[in-house]
Amino acid sequence: MSKSSLRIGVTSVVLLSTPCLVEAQTCLGLADQRIVSQSLAGAAGASGELRRLVGQYTLSGEHVFGGLSGSYIATEQRTAPGAVVGAELGYTTALPGGFSVCPRAQLNWHSARGGMADFSTASLGLALGRAIPIVGAFSIVPSLQGGIANRSGGPIGTFNVTATTKLPPNNRTFGEMGVGLGFRFGDLLTVRPSYARPFGLGAGVNGGYDETYSLSISVGRKRR
Repeated sequence: MSKSSLRIGVTSVVLLSTPCLVEAQTCLGLADQRIVSQSLAGAAGASGELRRLVGQYTLSGEHVFGGLSGSYIATEQRTAPGAVVGAELGYTTALPGGFSVCPRAQLNWHSARGGMADFSTASLGLALGRAIPIVGAFSIVPSLQGGIANRSGGPIGTFNVTATTKLPPNNRTFGEMGVGLGFRFGDLLTVRPSYARPFGLGAGVNGGYDETYSLSISVGRKRR
């Protein structure tokens, strides 16, 4: 548990950046924002000993989209390392061949518990996806995401420290990559399982941390 706060930061970025990714964009394997102007989504994710529940609201223009999210993180032992509040801004555009690409920026603030320090994570990345019609209003949307993230703030490994303990801040930069497959049921409902993994943390930091598995459900509102 000495590296738990970094693990939470990495898991939070991966879950929010690869969706558990709950925005209404084809590039993320979800609803087409040309049709959906707003969406509400919920997601559940697991990474090693951590479990996470996420809720997100997204507002989409013709190209620009933004979202606010809140999440709760706990361990398998049902202890609560903390909660996360996040914001995202992105831009989606069409590519030849029916692909959609989205540059994205995210900022998450982590309110830690159990003697751990508060910290924040910021990330920049790209997402690429394409809708494939199957039958009627049902389609699948494979997607790929990647980016770079930075954790800044309190020290890593601050469980059970006293109020007088002085530990230096700990900042880390790492990469992230993920894949997902969205299942669109009509224009407004999407179910999306996904897989993600951080990289570039170094073999000395718990081998790069665990993979993250997540499942999101998104419900949209049609554009008027």
